[in-house]
Amino acid sequence: GGRGGGVAPADPFAREPATHPALSVHYAKPVNAEIPPSLLMDSWITPNELWYVRHHHPVPMEAIDDDAELGLDLSVAVGGGGEKEAQRIRLSLEDLKRDFEKKKVVATMQCGGNRRGGLNGVDGTKGTSWDVGAISNAEWAGVPLAALLTRAGVDSPEAAERMGI
Repeated sequence: GGRGGGVAPADPFAREPATHPALSVHYAKPVNAEIPPSLLMDSWITPNELWYVRHHHPVPMEAIDDDAELGLDLSVAVGGGGEKEAQRIRLSLEDLKRDFEKKKVVATMQCGGNRRGGLNGVDGTKGTSWDVGAISNAEWAGVPLAALLTRAGVDSPEAAERMGI
């Protein structure tokens, strides 16, 4: 269940989203929870509701109106030699969908403290005593950064390096 019941309205954690009952919760404020080892290999792709959760602060809860103008402002230093000039492009969500090819990649994310609980048996550590479940796997999709940089005038990895990007 959620953590909103019975909390003072001034509590910054009052609107934390619910965690799946199967997750092992280390802390509720801020929420830190991991998938139990018994569920880790049920699927190569971790279901969204079973993703490990690691927060230092309250989860931002901003409502996004369907008509909201979502966009990306990208500023890149371009130019050669010692002088660099700023180039700024503005792309709406519609621009990203229409003008760029969506790429997909399967990748794993893991908390740096994963398995810390086991390390505590060897020597004391600081931080949340995670077991093995602070790790999740997903298929991510979107516009590659390289395509956005190309649109902003950065046409190669060498150019990016020259510009200090």
